[in-house]
Amino acid sequence: MNYFDIVYSRLIEMLSPVLLRKRRWLAWMNILITPTKWLYDVFTVNRLANVYFVNHTSQVYSMEAVLNDTFDSEARRIYITDRSYPEYVWLFIALELRPLPLYLGSEGNPVPLFTAAEVIAADSADVFIVNIPEAVTLAAGYSEARVRAVVEQYRLPSMSAYSIVIF
Repeated sequence: MNYFDIVYSRLIEMLSPVLLRKRRWLAWMNILITPTKWLYDVFTVNRLANVYFVNHTSQVYSMEAVLNDTFDSEARRIYITDRSYPEYVWLFIALELRPLPLYLGSEGNPVPLFTAAEVIAADSADVFIVNIPEAVTLAAGYSEARVRAVVEQYRLPSMSAYSIVIF
């Protein structure tokens, strides 16, 4: 039994004196506690939402579960992937004993070199990609703003950049 499971009609019956346990009296007491029942229902819904939020983290499988629960609960086709990282060519000084031969364009084996601005731009790109099928976007209740709100709620603060791709 959960601490938060309260059946008010049974509680009224148990707390009423034995001589007053008649239908009319119990009906009157149930009417009097109607606002309390309403507050209890609001509390229960809020508590369930908070328990759901606490049980899901910013890990990929958990964020996928939240997105699929929210937007695609039947087929569960939404998934998250990492971004593609460019292949950097690292140059070493002679003391490091790891020489990388550089070729001239005329020699046929060019090595791409990136400028500092290109490396910074690539590192600040999207950290992860949320992949959503087109069938989900056509469903009622889907909006990119809602997807962004769910991702913002569950993502880590360090994961500042992400993109949404519809396939």
